[in-house]
Amino acid sequence: MNRDAQIIAFLETAGWGEAARQSFPGDASSRSYERLTLGGQKAVLMNAPKGAETPSEPLGASPDMRKKLGYNAVARLAGPNPEAFSGIANELKVRGFSAPNVIAADLDLGLMLLEDFGTDLFAPILREDPAKETQLYRAAVDTLGAIYRSSFPADMPSFGKVWRVREYDAYALQAEADLFLDWFAPDFGETISGAARSEWYEIWSAL
Repeated sequence: MNRDAQIIAFLETAGWGEAARQSFPGDASSRSYERLTLGGQKAVLMNAPKGAETPSEPLGASPDMRKKLGYNAVARLAGPNPEAFSGIANELKVRGFSAPNVIAADLDLGLMLLEDFGTDLFAPILREDPAKETQLYRAAVDTLGAIYRSSFPADMPSFGKVWRVREYDAYALQAEADLFLDWFAPDFGETISGAARSEWYEIWSAL
């Protein structure tokens, strides 16, 4: 069964087979999204096909194994795993934070039907009313602080699967910091010498 047929079958099973579908820009991943309208109801379809990204880290993998698997494993990112999204969303809601309700899911296929939070994103709001910038970003920082102060389990279950949240270790931190050397600096025409790269690693190792 091709991907379009899988999506249609999933929507029909979820009771959204007759919904009007409209794609919209996604995030920095292989996932794609569609806004669905069915009568007076709205929802968002998340399409996260398995195998579209490098795999996430298997539990217990060594740094060398993580490097061979690719960036998601090195940086300990959830990658294309929808169980991570649904598990974390559930844990956030339990603690009183706003996260999309997962209306229906087929985690093996990488398909989820999510609550639609609308289109009130920071960027268009601030273009219309720049005076709200301090208010919005202060609320965002306060929310991040509240999440940081909350306790979460390592294992997050949802829809019969469990996502284990990894520790953000030094190897993952270094991989993220190296984006500065590998992407940001070259984008400005800068060449990083071997000596400068060695100094970079010494600085981060000390930190």
